[in-house]
Amino acid sequence: MVGSISIISLGEGFVAGDELAATCDPRAAMRRPFITGPENALARFAVEYFFKPQPIVDPLLFYGPTGVGKSHLAVGLAEAWRGRYPRDAVVVTQGADFARSYVTALKKDAIPAFRRQYRELSLLVLEDVQQLTGKAAAQGELVRSLDEIAQQQGRVIVTASRAPWEMRNLAPALTSRLSACHTVPIALPEAQTRLAILLQLAQERGARLPTESAWILADGLPVAAPQLAGILMQLLTTTGGARKTIDVDLAQHFKAEYVDHARPTLRAITVAAAKYFDVRIGKLKGPTRQSGVVWARNIAMYLARQLTGKSYLAVGRYYGGRDRTTVMHAYRKTQQMINTDPACRQVMEDIRSLLTNCT
Repeated sequence: MVGSISIISLGEGFVAGDELAATCDPRAAMRRPFITGPENALARFAVEYFFKPQPIVDPLLFYGPTGVGKSHLAVGLAEAWRGRYPRDAVVVTQGADFARSYVTALKKDAIPAFRRQYRELSLLVLEDVQQLTGKAAAQGELVRSLDEIAQQQGRVIVTASRAPWEMRNLAPALTSRLSACHTVPIALPEAQTRLAILLQLAQERGARLPTESAWILADGLPVAAPQLAGILMQLLTTTGGARKTIDVDLAQHFKAEYVDHARPTLRAITVAAAKYFDVRIGKLKGPTRQSGVVWARNIAMYLARQLTGKSYLAVGRYYGGRDRTTVMHAYRKTQQMINTDPACRQVMEDIRSLLTNCT
């Protein structure tokens, strides 16, 4: 592979070659190896040790924004486990489904059966644990289930949108239990990793994608693997099939159009920030100096400047008629926090994910 890029093998029987298009079987997509670079070095370590008899990474928690590959790793590992140990009980579920199943079991007086399902197993994969926020009873049941699985020497993989200690409305007991997991942040692939992913996808499809063309796309489109697969499919459709070469001119033209189309509006950024911070849009654009609102507003103005290409003056006018100097100061302050505070970087990634899901 390119540079320090490597392929995370997800176990025996998990080989490259399955399509990663939106129409493919999701389980088949998980069979693809996970291509990663230095940005996800911890993920390589975690997967390497997952299948050892006495893993030092159990329980395992992958966290990060939407689309970075948490499910790819978690469900892929579950499928690999099934392949190695076909007689073992494996459960893969979502946080919301766990909570619904628990409520249903309570109503039907079927708690013993529920507990057997989620405790007497070899591997539990619980995706999107943040879906349990505000559901105190289900959270308590999950804590007890995790402890029971651990006593039986079962394995647990959890995915979340952010680190446990950063999630709101989680019960202290669950926060403590998840914080004790081996927490692995999963980040968006960096440019060099995106290049490797594109070249791998092109090779799988027999597409002619010169490295120079691939680099134009990888360097200019900061998106995750599923979006890169979609981009390649669009380009192949444009060229009329894999036999045609995706040359430099086509790559540059596509990148320009993609960036212009994907660029969010000031309103979209404001709505996303307001939703994330639970602040009214009127307050974000208003004069209030409450610390929570100021923080949310600074984030919104930073993203507006970063993602729309608007000037400091234009951004300031949108956010309540603030002057250029005010916006510039907020931008620089926010940039400094991003450089020094992982929690701030996570906030940025979360809001970018909201924007991606809305476009």
